[in-house]
Amino acid sequence: MRILSAITDEKFDMSNVVKHYRLGKRSDNVRPLLVRLKSKVLKNLIMESLNNLKNLDDDLKGIGIGHDMTKNQRIKCRELMNLVREKEAADKEDFVYKVRGEPGNLKIIRIKKRLH
Repeated sequence: MRILSAITDEKFDMSNVVKHYRLGKRSDNVRPLLVRLKSKVLKNLIMESLNNLKNLDDDLKGIGIGHDMTKNQRIKCRELMNLVREKEAADKEDFVYKVRGEPGNLKIIRIKKRLH
């Protein structure tokens, strides 16, 4: 809760969580935590606020948040990421390629580079 409320600027509380549990077998290793939320709007709020992870306290610096994807979805995402790298290497114009969308509905988008 401390992590989620910190990255969403206190817009998140425990009433938004339907279920949460650790994945994998008990051991001394760090295990992922699966959190099921009430709505996709809350998930989108969290995923859009991930850039705030860098502002967390030192004891929470190693935290990562990602989509819960099936094995096939992870493979598809990895393939798209490799395709993005190839497109960026071959692009002679000022564009950046990104993989966007929900798991299972990912697509590559082309964005004009910003010149500062």
